[in-house]
Amino acid sequence: MGFLTVPAVLPQLKAGKLKAIAVSTPQRIPMLPDVPSLAESGLPRYSFDAWLAIVGPAGLPKDKAADLQSRIKAALDEKPVQQNLAAQGLVIIGSTPEQAAPFFSSELEKHARIVKQAGATLN
Repeated sequence: MGFLTVPAVLPQLKAGKLKAIAVSTPQRIPMLPDVPSLAESGLPRYSFDAWLAIVGPAGLPKDKAADLQSRIKAALDEKPVQQNLAAQGLVIIGSTPEQAAPFFSSELEKHARIVKQAGATLN
């Protein structure tokens, strides 16, 4: 058993050498539409999803941030970019800085809780 990225195991899944039991994302993913999420499989509170974000330095002027966001959104709206990211197993969500801040906070809280429950410490 392992938690692996879809592109890393897709050839083995297609060849029948591995069987995907579930995905750890909240919903099913486009690359494996017939594979249920762990939530669907009886673990409703389980969700572990890798994500990527583009961030700028603290104090970045709002007009510069808005310009960057607009340019990034335009790039992500390009069909070849979408196809390339989808082939890597990525799902484009996109958000504004105002929408991203609560997400970042919730992710920090979630992982802090996991570390605390595990009793992990830095040595």
